[in-house]
Amino acid sequence: MDYADLRQTVLSILTEEWNTHMDEFRELKLTDSDLAFYFHEAKIAVLHFLDWFANGGSGTAYTQPWVQKNIFNHSYRIRGRVDLIDRSPHPPLIVDWKVTKGKETTAQIKRQLVSYAFMYEEAFRVRPNVAAHFLLFKDGFRQFTVSDNAIESVKRVILETHQNTQSKDKSDYPCICGHCTDPEPASAEDSEVGDAA
Repeated sequence: MDYADLRQTVLSILTEEWNTHMDEFRELKLTDSDLAFYFHEAKIAVLHFLDWFANGGSGTAYTQPWVQKNIFNHSYRIRGRVDLIDRSPHPPLIVDWKVTKGKETTAQIKRQLVSYAFMYEEAFRVRPNVAAHFLLFKDGFRQFTVSDNAIESVKRVILETHQNTQSKDKSDYPCICGHCTDPEPASAEDSEVGDAA
């Protein structure tokens, strides 16, 4: 398909999806101006992602990337939902999509990416590279390698957090990711990757 036609097709799909959920948007009590602003930002994010993807940013003929994949580690009792795992390159690449107003890779974002890399390496015995893709910026793709020191630092933070926030009441740890419908997925094989511990 011609790239211009592809852009139009993708924007048509976005518009259709947006309109399908308009009643839900209205429940948020946003003004028409706010809705127009967020729709414009959504278009920018989608087009930047499409441009990146069309220029070889993700996926190959050899394997399909995993999208919106749960990843976990039993030993450290952590879990996350990864936007994209491209298993084609060596090392693999984990990408987290961001729609922030800026494109600064903060310490918090780096810690999140390193946590994903740690869980992936524990599960598959290969350390992936990681990237934050700031979708509102055409040049918003930031890729990093993960050092041993970064992994050790994240492991310390995880253990310290557990030590400072322990509770035996499961309701103290509700899932607030916005994606889960059940506390645990029905099939680990279908929706999660993690260690075998």
